[in-house]
Amino acid sequence: MPPKNVIILEGISYPREVPMPDGLPEGWIAVESAYSEKSCHYGKTYVRFRSMDGKHRHILGPKQVVELHCKDHGMDFTTVYAEYEKVKKEKIDKRKAEAETRGKMAEERREAMIALFQKNFGEIDGPTVFAFPGWKCRWDFLPESKQCPKTFIAPDGVEFKLVKDVMAKYGAVIEKEGNVPADIAKMVRAGKTNTKAHDLFINGTRKAQECEGSVTLDPSSSDLICSSESKAERAERMQTTGKKRKDTSLRLNFADADDYQAWRPKINLCRSDTSSEIANLKSSLLQRLFKDCEDLMLQVVSDQAHRYGDAISGYYFLRSKDSDTKRPVYQQFRMTSRPPSQMIPMDAFIYWSDRNKRWEIGTMDDKKEAVAFSSSISSVPTGLEWKLLRETFGKEARNPQSSDTTSLPQEEVKSEKIEPSAAKKAKLVADPKDKESTAEEEKAPTANAGATPSKAVPTIPFAAVKKSEGQEEKASASAKATEAASAGYHTEKIWTHAEVDPRKGADIGVLPHWPAGAEIWPGVWYNWLPADWSQILWATASGNKVAKFVSPSGQLVHNKEQAEKIHGRPLHNRPNWPEWLPENWHMTTMGGKPVYVNPDRTRFFRLQKDVERVVTGDPTYKPRPASLLKLPPS
Repeated sequence: MPPKNVIILEGISYPREVPMPDGLPEGWIAVESAYSEKSCHYGKTYVRFRSMDGKHRHILGPKQVVELHCKDHGMDFTTVYAEYEKVKKEKIDKRKAEAETRGKMAEERREAMIALFQKNFGEIDGPTVFAFPGWKCRWDFLPESKQCPKTFIAPDGVEFKLVKDVMAKYGAVIEKEGNVPADIAKMVRAGKTNTKAHDLFINGTRKAQECEGSVTLDPSSSDLICSSESKAERAERMQTTGKKRKDTSLRLNFADADDYQAWRPKINLCRSDTSSEIANLKSSLLQRLFKDCEDLMLQVVSDQAHRYGDAISGYYFLRSKDSDTKRPVYQQFRMTSRPPSQMIPMDAFIYWSDRNKRWEIGTMDDKKEAVAFSSSISSVPTGLEWKLLRETFGKEARNPQSSDTTSLPQEEVKSEKIEPSAAKKAKLVADPKDKESTAEEEKAPTANAGATPSKAVPTIPFAAVKKSEGQEEKASASAKATEAASAGYHTEKIWTHAEVDPRKGADIGVLPHWPAGAEIWPGVWYNWLPADWSQILWATASGNKVAKFVSPSGQLVHNKEQAEKIHGRPLHNRPNWPEWLPENWHMTTMGGKPVYVNPDRTRFFRLQKDVERVVTGDPTYKPRPASLLKLPPS
């Protein structure tokens, strides 16, 4: 047994000494301890500080350390703490710079860098990155989902999980240099023209599935397969490098029978003679070495507009068949609209759950809720009655008996009686002013006055959710948008080409209404910034230059939240305008997917081929009646 007060987690004994944060004065020791089993934070650790002379113990943080150190040694706190903050900031800046070399950065900046790259080189895909000179790609087989995610490896060994990370990395380089470096232009040009590497790229997934491990392909190698490892070898590598997948064993299923509603989708096998679209999709699957069979593809069509139903609607391909039950496993996929067409597997599956003994649509993870299920024991998932998660699931307060409250810190947990009329959901009081009116309502007689009071449930502290300025106006605007949406009107933002086109400060110059001292932000401006707003460089009191924003009236704004308050409505990221879409058309979103609106805003189209037929005046094309765009009255 370990000594008293010693806690062992994952083979590590606590408390233990750890390195001191950079910039703190000498003569102190950092001690990392673990929460005991009696604590709601069991499994987590915390750091406290003590002085080597034993005078100070259990000091909370770096600021308190500096205060005590300066007091003991007669030093100026402001000077010493400023030095610590300087070292801390340098370390953070260095970490950010290193992250940018991997394409990792704040979301808004990342989108801006991607847009800058696309403006110079257009869209690129996985085969193009694979064909960059000196680059490789690794496919890792995942036994749980049978998928093979890709990892692109640069010549210097830096790994990228997404093509967008690559675009963000080189977009940042272009912004820093002020123009497109010749070596980047040469690299992208070589990647787009190396068709041999493009043809090799499609074999990676198949080879990783065959060995059920990892396969690394190098288009410049004569052997092509530069490394391959079995399932056991990959598991050993992941163990030694510490890149194990995040443990989700503590995640709970909150969904119960009341959280599902009836759902009657059309789930049918796809036959090639049904439509040209299905025939093309089947042809694409067969080109990717899928076995031709009658049940190769399924199509799911939801019977209603629903955020969960829309997400799992679409086409599914036959992934495998269960060796015991012989029931099929289907995986959702989509095809890219731009040539060359690429198949994108999605994280949605139709499968038989052995644990629940039913058909389910979801992520094939028993620790997560099924998005939809059917209790039928049929051998195929077609022609069944289904249940679908309600649209409000995950957006409202949970039943207290099914909620996990152990992860909340003790000081943030409060108790309050549930209203007698609210039998299932607990009401979260969002404003202290509502507290008195709530108390009066509880005193008033109700039909359920004799009911047994429910157990107290944790609620969000009043101070933590205090209404911000302008929240009531936003709520009113949101209510109007909801009312318009319920009436069948389209309420999403409709973009013009001028609004979407990325702006660079170097192309605009200093404007007369800017505040004194403002400098041009030379790079691409943030995507969400309205057309009549500006992005500037502003010098802080410490001399650092940061991004700020200027309203049309010349008001200096510090962040997006403040800009939304002044603008009077939410600010959205603008979509990427396709090269084939005419500039007098418009773009918007429906169900989270881009759609294209004709110049007079009367119809919308989802596919490029439909837009092209309208633009060219194809006499044989007749738009569907459902494509009429219904806008709310102004």
